[in-house]
Amino acid sequence: MSSAPAPALLASRLSALLAHDIAGALQGLNAALALLEDASDAALQAEARALAQQSAQELEARLAFARAAFAGRGAEGPGDLERLCRLPFAGRRADLRLAALEPGAPEPLRQAALTFTQFAAAALTAGGEARLWLDRSGEVWRTRLEAAGPRLRMDGEALAGLKQEGPTPGAPGRWAAGAFVAESIREAGGALEVELADGLLTLEARVRA
Repeated sequence: MSSAPAPALLASRLSALLAHDIAGALQGLNAALALLEDASDAALQAEARALAQQSAQELEARLAFARAAFAGRGAEGPGDLERLCRLPFAGRRADLRLAALEPGAPEPLRQAALTFTQFAAAALTAGGEARLWLDRSGEVWRTRLEAAGPRLRMDGEALAGLKQEGPTPGAPGRWAAGAFVAESIREAGGALEVELADGLLTLEARVRA
């Protein structure tokens, strides 16, 4: 049965998700610091500094994405929103095409657009293409993402969150991100649609202006 998640459950799962997302970058920084401490060789020191810089940039990118996707800050300008939407596809075999991107869209839709791109990038591990719209038609704003590719696979927990179904106890995944989007759209009086069939993933959220 679909229902709004309990605030405490959503907060707990969202905190765990954010901690997981930044842990990898922090591990890289720790490894670089350890290498710098032990390295007397100039080449090893250069390698450690490069690793530290890469890890710091990754951490900054993940924090910026989370701040925009869950706090609605940092994606107000067109350049910022486009840059953040492309982040989940960096280094991936899949491509993202921005069919329309209006930064003046309501905040819940900007946040949904970011989470949609993250879900699509994870679903297209074997390659493919996603297209994103964030635009307005009359009195209705929408964000829509279509993704297709070989062996496309949507994270089951993310899908459950979007459908406002409960998480699997103890299961990893992005339930909290999906549930956050679904709840934000619901509170804005909008609608959310999810379709997954025949290798095509379609996510669409709509709110009235």
